[in-house]
Amino acid sequence: MFRTHSLLVAVLVLGVIHPTAVQAQLVDLRSVPVASGDQFLIYPSQRLGMGSPSIALTDRWQDPFVNPAKGAALTESAFFVSPTFYGISGDNGGGKTLPLAVLFTGSDWFGGGTVAIQQIENREQQTSVIFWDRMMCCWPQPQPQRLDEGAARNVYLHTLAGRRLNESVAFGASLAYASIGAVDGVDLLYQGSDGVDESGHLVDARVGLSGKDSRDGDFELLLLYHRLDMRHDIRYIEWRWIEEEMRTELFVRDQTEWDDSRSWGVHGAYDRPIAAEGWRAGGLLTVNRKDHPKIPNYALQNIPRDPGESWAFEMGMGLSKSTGPLQVGLDVVLEPIWSQTWSVLDSTVVRPDSSHLKPGDNELENEFFFRNVHIRFGIGRDAERWGVQLGLLANSYGYELEQFNNVDRSRRQQDESWMEWTPTWGANIRFPEVEVRYSGRLATGTGLPGVDFVGARAKSFAGADFIVAPSGPLTLQDVHVLTHQITVSLPIR
Repeated sequence: MFRTHSLLVAVLVLGVIHPTAVQAQLVDLRSVPVASGDQFLIYPSQRLGMGSPSIALTDRWQDPFVNPAKGAALTESAFFVSPTFYGISGDNGGGKTLPLAVLFTGSDWFGGGTVAIQQIENREQQTSVIFWDRMMCCWPQPQPQRLDEGAARNVYLHTLAGRRLNESVAFGASLAYASIGAVDGVDLLYQGSDGVDESGHLVDARVGLSGKDSRDGDFELLLLYHRLDMRHDIRYIEWRWIEEEMRTELFVRDQTEWDDSRSWGVHGAYDRPIAAEGWRAGGLLTVNRKDHPKIPNYALQNIPRDPGESWAFEMGMGLSKSTGPLQVGLDVVLEPIWSQTWSVLDSTVVRPDSSHLKPGDNELENEFFFRNVHIRFGIGRDAERWGVQLGLLANSYGYELEQFNNVDRSRRQQDESWMEWTPTWGANIRFPEVEVRYSGRLATGTGLPGVDFVGARAKSFAGADFIVAPSGPLTLQDVHVLTHQITVSLPIR
């Protein structure tokens, strides 16, 4: 059963390692309520304090980084500095990010880019060395953490460019690259380890189309490709009992794992004014195809892992109202997701009925059906010199798991569900030369999950924003994530 615990962990990168700004194009797959932080909140946003409604409400700062063709809506060029800080309660880590962004627009061409450096602070761990006294007994002694154990560095690059094809339609393309030294929460995947060193990169490529129709409706189409390639070097320190000598011996074991995941997606959206003045309504449809050619072995034993595949859909409707300085936005999004994973045998197995399974045959098969619902609501007042915002994100996650064991021909089912609530707030002050905007959010309902097992095979498991096939009911150690972002916008005139 250990082999199923991490078979789906490769989709960690589909939710966690992609910026919050593009969640509508990369559907987030999760089967545990992990508090993974806002590591990828690296783009400026006008709507973050409102809960980020986006279907029928524009965000001129953030939209070009989501769909590069939407840079055609820029009215002026600007430079942005957006320092962002987040922390997970209970000394469970945090992060600091300094993004620099620029957006420019001309008569026909537009474009922009982002560069960001980031420090990820690991969860506090009590490291130790072994001290031998005169009686040949050993005692763990506290030792300061090495520099690479206390924090890790990430670097993000993003460039985009586009052209207005005519007065109504624009085309754009973007390319993002990140050098990843740590993904928040991956250390939890290797419970019992003394340290995990991560290294790798991600690539995200997009092409988009946007425009207006004769009824003042806005439409967009986006195609994307996303890939993550990571290496995990894990160190285990274990005590082993030597029967012949009647003593214990300290043993250090190193293990290397690879994580390779790929996603293809298509996204379309449309919104337009409705009868009442100031009201707009819209809808979106997103389809993701996800492959995981290489999945790490997160269990302690070195058993090969095998790929999985998923189809994820997102269908949403949005409503907004703009009256003078007052703006209200509401999004309701449904996410049906089908996911299949499997593990294969690396040796011949004899079933209880004396039949055989050969190497390469499926040992375990997992089928997930997700039924997620997301609601984003916000209200803001943006006067000439100042503005305030309030918002709320409500995320309902639920799934059914059906697992079949081909060795003993057993079948089991499991249902899990939970809610996550994230209140948001913000304020801004505007001068002719500069605008300063603050946004905050507090994510609750997440935590450090595990699995409640019964019997001698009890084993806890925790991870960061991924789906796994749990072998028992989920448990949760509650924590919350508090995030602050300050954005300074300087017009380029």
